[in-house]
Amino acid sequence: MKKTIDWWSEYKNKNTMNLKSVKLPSFKYGLNILIKPDFIFDELSSEVISSNNIKIISDKKEVKIINGLFDEIIEFLDEKWEDQHSDNFVWHFHNLFSNSPILIHIPEMTSVNINIENIIREKNTLFSLFILADRGSKAKIIFNKSGENKANYSSELVRVITKENSSVELINIQKLPKDLIFFQNRKSMGEVNSEVSWLDIFIGGKYIRSETTSCLNNLLARVKNNLIYFAQDNQKYDFYSSAIHNSPETKSDLTVKGALIDQARALSRGLIKIMPSASNSEGYEKQEAIILSSKAEADAIPNLEIENNAVKCSHGSTVGRVDNEKLFYLMSRGLNEKEARNKIIEGYFAPIFDKLIDNQLANDLKEVIINSLNEV
Repeated sequence: MKKTIDWWSEYKNKNTMNLKSVKLPSFKYGLNILIKPDFIFDELSSEVISSNNIKIISDKKEVKIINGLFDEIIEFLDEKWEDQHSDNFVWHFHNLFSNSPILIHIPEMTSVNINIENIIREKNTLFSLFILADRGSKAKIIFNKSGENKANYSSELVRVITKENSSVELINIQKLPKDLIFFQNRKSMGEVNSEVSWLDIFIGGKYIRSETTSCLNNLLARVKNNLIYFAQDNQKYDFYSSAIHNSPETKSDLTVKGALIDQARALSRGLIKIMPSASNSEGYEKQEAIILSSKAEADAIPNLEIENNAVKCSHGSTVGRVDNEKLFYLMSRGLNEKEARNKIIEGYFAPIFDKLIDNQLANDLKEVIINSLNEV
């Protein structure tokens, strides 16, 4: 234990010194896109809660769930995890004052279902989650996030290691308080023939900035990243998803689909990067948004960086409005305008749910979207 505490102290000292010099993350993209939270960062203090009302339930007792500073977390905190997107005030502050990380360790050849419930009840909160999937293991993790109206600011750091022949499916359902400022930084490291699958549903929050980076570091490593969002009122969403292909025969599939209404604003950015060493790799990226009102705005920016010619990569983006002919057709069949609009949106999100093997999970997630639409 002493080893970890000494290392943690050094880690915090480094961040303490850097905190005075680092700046806020950039909220401006290009000349015309600005997605900035209405929040005074100078009012943040060390009086934050680093663990919320978190419940973790596993259906296998062999799975280790460790809360606190133990030697097992050190491999999640070295320099290989740092990148340009996390070098800013938000993440230096998080690293400095987050004192109770949670580690989920899935043993070799273990198949497990895990449910996590995080209810944000304090004004300012920090949360760090580390997941280690050992060789040949398989985990489905459903992570529900909600909170109380007094919640003001929250940041979440997630890091995942998938060892050889292992897989982790991480399903995030975010129904956050309507006034919450939420920052999320996630990164995975995939070894030989491993797979990470991110599936996200974003509904709540006043401002959300989510950054997910998947590093495919060994032969046959794979990542799937599917994200759905529904933004309303004056919500602001800023999403960044990337797959870094560092080894041959790796695969990535990044898809974002969003719907916006009222005065909501959303930006989705993506990157597939093929390194010179990643021959015979495949990457696919699609960014889509559907706009449901005259004042809502959406931008989608896919990007490819390819440094090896022996690869297959494609990308695309679409931002459009509800088809009035489809709307008229459904209304002519007896639906009112709201019901017709909701049916169109359900169909728009359906391709994401159709990818799921678990039919019950797909139906449950559809229900989340339908309930959210009915509340508008």
